[in-house]
Order: sequence, then structure tokens, then C-alpha cells
Amino acid sequence: MDPVLTIISLLSVPNVFIRPAGCYDAADEAKAKFSNPEGDHLTILAAFKAYNDHNGDEHFCRKNFLNNRSLRAATKIKK
Repeated sequence: MDPVLTIISLLSVPNVFIRPAGCYDAADEAKAKFSNPEGDHLTILAAFKAYNDHNGDEHFCRKNFLNNRSLRAATKIKK
């Protein structure tokens, strides 16, 4: 996986993290699982890697407050 190409693809789509009304705390906790102290780019890269590790599973996305549509689009852009 070329991390630079992946990050560029992720920056070309809407935010991969979602924060539905009424679920802010749960969404923030889920995002923290992917958090990288070296910055936001590595955080979205970690989310993308986890998404791929789970084969783009929609349930995984819902559970982790990830935007499945954005992650799918980033995958297509990367290819």
C-alpha cells in the first residue's frame, strides 16, 4: 500500500469520519481508536487501513462511525 497515494485519495473525498447528531461522544471515541499523534493524515490512513482489513464491511463502518461511501470512493480513486 502506497501511503502517499492513499492519503491523496482520502483527501479527494468527503470526510471519512461521521458525527451524527446525538452520538458525538461515541463518534469521538470511535475516531480516537484511529488517532495518530503525528497528525490527521495518518489518522485517516489508519481508518482506511482498518476499512480494508475488514473488506469494506458496512457494519464495521457503522460501528466505527466511518463514511462507507467516502472510503469506497477513495478506494476507486486510488486504483
